[in-house]
Amino acid sequence: MLRAGTGGREDAGRLVAGCSPVPGLTCAGTSDAGGDGLSGGVRQPLAGRLDGKRRINLDETIGFAEVFGLDLRNLVGPPQLAAKARAMELIDEILDAFRATQRANMAFIEARDALDAYLADHPDVREEADVMVSNAMAEKASKTMLKMHGPPPGGGDTGPAAEA
Repeated sequence: MLRAGTGGREDAGRLVAGCSPVPGLTCAGTSDAGGDGLSGGVRQPLAGRLDGKRRINLDETIGFAEVFGLDLRNLVGPPQLAAKARAMELIDEILDAFRATQRANMAFIEARDALDAYLADHPDVREEADVMVSNAMAEKASKTMLKMHGPPPGGGDTGPAAEA
């Protein structure tokens, strides 16, 4: 598997040989397949250079991913993970969830800043608003903890969260 920053002039040739839809197809063969290359193909001068004479650049790697229908991460990421599709799916889910938490955190900050700005102009309701927000957040946190971890050991009083 070709990885960014690795040496070895044979990497590109092995890349094409390993990813080719035609067994044994070389870079040069890729440019000749079907007479004028595979769906956009690899130009002959490029193919000749890739058969072990130089490293490929990012644009060429992207081209290979498109021509052979591969995810670019499988060409530049760790080869052990690239071979494990389920691991890559789970990693994607983690990254998606992380991005969602980042967006939610930004939305929370913006909402809190808007409330703070409003309360700066209306100090007469600040205490009630702060108590209301704190209570609502504590109740939601208790419900979430109860859902995630179950009731506390010993069956102690769980307060309003037990109603969830």
